[in-house]
Amino acid sequence: MTAQEAVAFLASKRRIVLLGGMAMILHGLSRNTKDYDIWLDPLPDAQTWAAAIQQLLTREPPLQAQRISSFGGWTPIGVSDVPLVGTEDRLIRIAGADRPIDMFFVPNEFDAADFEGVWERGNIDRSRRQIDGSDRLDRH
Repeated sequence: MTAQEAVAFLASKRRIVLLGGMAMILHGLSRNTKDYDIWLDPLPDAQTWAAAIQQLLTREPPLQAQRISSFGGWTPIGVSDVPLVGTEDRLIRIAGADRPIDMFFVPNEFDAADFEGVWERGNIDRSRRQIDGSDRLDRH
């Protein structure tokens, strides 16, 4: 499964906002990027946020959930750990596709409740939205 297919699967289950370099490319800007950054709808809670990710990981065994390591890099986590790690680290990474997917529970400088406003301001691209330029996101 490609990262694009994985993102499409997630978008079929939950609302997502495409962030970072891929969003800039879809806006017509030239940018090198090695991963997908997405904000998966965090409402109403972490377990609901994690359910689509857990379905993806169960359906596609080559894909693996990871968390940021305190030493830099990424450390594998179990499928059942996705909700907890999402709330502790505010994101998880899905590895094993053609490029990594960084999935935010809540990006830096945002609260979960901010998702709705970002979603409404985003630009529609099929079943996902790209972040609007007025929303600034800093990465971990």
